[in-house]
Amino acid sequence: MVRPYLGFVVPLLSVPVLAADLVTKRLADAHLDAHVPVGGFVTLALAKNPFGAMSSFAFLPDDARMAFFVAVGVAGVWAMTRMYARLGRRLSARHVALSLVVGGALGNLFDRVRYGRVTDFIDLHATILGRERHWPTFNVADVAILVGMAIMAVSLARRAAPPAELERA
Repeated sequence: MVRPYLGFVVPLLSVPVLAADLVTKRLADAHLDAHVPVGGFVTLALAKNPFGAMSSFAFLPDDARMAFFVAVGVAGVWAMTRMYARLGRRLSARHVALSLVVGGALGNLFDRVRYGRVTDFIDLHATILGRERHWPTFNVADVAILVGMAIMAVSLARRAAPPAELERA
């Protein structure tokens, strides 16, 4: 079966991801002044992160850290856009994955350039095997990047798996 070419439509997925990220961050900035429990393990809590994930690169001076993150963000978006262009005409999970990652990367890059930091507001915590676990606070862009990377990993793993006929031999 020949699938129609829809690869030109999928980059548009980056736009709603970017919009959702920017809108939710602005709402968090405007309305979150305390921790707001949402469910048993989710709390909305405003965090303004000038560092990377889990406070990485906190040792760098502010200007150097900002230049580093902007350069990495721009290079990453450029590289993913090039990868997308090379995927071919048949729509695949990798088209969707790259679109999610680009939308999320642009959201965090926008925050870094405009505000010098990233706004995070989703806080997960749970008791697992009797121990309280707490994850670093994150945002919609981070979720899009994580989901996109997971889709890409599964897609690449499926591609690398041997065909069923070879497994039985």
